[in-house]
Amino acid sequence: MVKERIDRFLMSANNIHSFPFMETNVLRQSCSDHDAIILDTEGRKPRDSQRDPRLNFKYDACWAKNKEAKMIIKAVWQRNAQDILEKIKTVGKELGG
Repeated sequence: MVKERIDRFLMSANNIHSFPFMETNVLRQSCSDHDAIILDTEGRKPRDSQRDPRLNFKYDACWAKNKEAKMIIKAVWQRNAQDILEKIKTVGKELGG
């Protein structure tokens, strides 16, 4: 699957030092070539970073119309060696999520 990311976020070095826990998050849009970038200047302190990574993956509806994505999802889901949470994680990685 070919994916291109043309959306970028730039910030000066001075601002980076002013916000040491800053985070950016990309809000993926269904079948769009541009995504919104959210800047969180407070971010998460190191002790808050233990968030469950399974909560980060979100299925995008446009994958249902993409043959290659459907094949990736089907192949991962048919693997017997993984539990459901591992399958979701693997699908997310293989689809670039």
